[in-house]
Amino acid sequence: MKSILKFSLLILSIALVSSCSSDDSDNNQNEIQTELLGKWLFENPNNNPTVNNSFTFTSSGSVTYSYWTGSGNNYDNETGTYSFNGDVMTMDFPENVNLTYVQKVVFLGENVVEFQSTGVSGENAYEGDYFRDGASDYNTIPTLKEYQLRFTGQSSSSQQYPINIEYYSDDENGQTSTEIVNSQTNTDVIQSINLESVDKIGFKYDVSGYEDTVVDFVEIKDVESNTVIFTISSLSIEDNQTFTYDISDDSYTIQ
Repeated sequence: MKSILKFSLLILSIALVSSCSSDDSDNNQNEIQTELLGKWLFENPNNNPTVNNSFTFTSSGSVTYSYWTGSGNNYDNETGTYSFNGDVMTMDFPENVNLTYVQKVVFLGENVVEFQSTGVSGENAYEGDYFRDGASDYNTIPTLKEYQLRFTGQSSSSQQYPINIEYYSDDENGQTSTEIVNSQTNTDVIQSINLESVDKIGFKYDVSGYEDTVVDFVEIKDVESNTVIFTISSLSIEDNQTFTYDISDDSYTIQ
């Protein structure tokens, strides 16, 4: 009798844990879906775009894609359905085009949402940032992302020598952190590192006594999406000069 009671209690406990886990998942899903209800513009209205397509999501599970026809202020609509599995949303447009988009939904702020690739082969995402229609501001929440910073250049063709590198990145509070790496040249300068940053990423190198070294190429890649966000091959960064890339402005300085 005791064994039966213990077994019954075990089954009940498992059922309760499973129910709570399911409830948590459903609550998270419902929260994302609720936040997404309404009309979302493709362009920030504060920038006064001449054309602004949109998605409109309803509580009944329908999504309407409104797109510019190419003349005047005329827009056509394509209506489909959407559903969630956790934070991944699937949109189906079966009426005239028969298209399916699968994307991770990430809120960058109260009025800005990003559709990201799921990274799953065969799942096409409608990637981009979208802006809530009628909002008063479109501020985003600073979040850390992982970037790969790679730079190359010319050094002595006849000898190797030490190269000391200071890497810079900022956090959610705008504070800059430094990571020091001691390396070695090998005819050419070839260096790479992964850093977490919000908006600024950069480096400075020191090859004391070997001032013939110059860095001429820099590439920065978003690790999560495997997308190159900045690349340039016409630079001239010399010893103890600081290169800084501003992610939000897509600009750089050399000082």
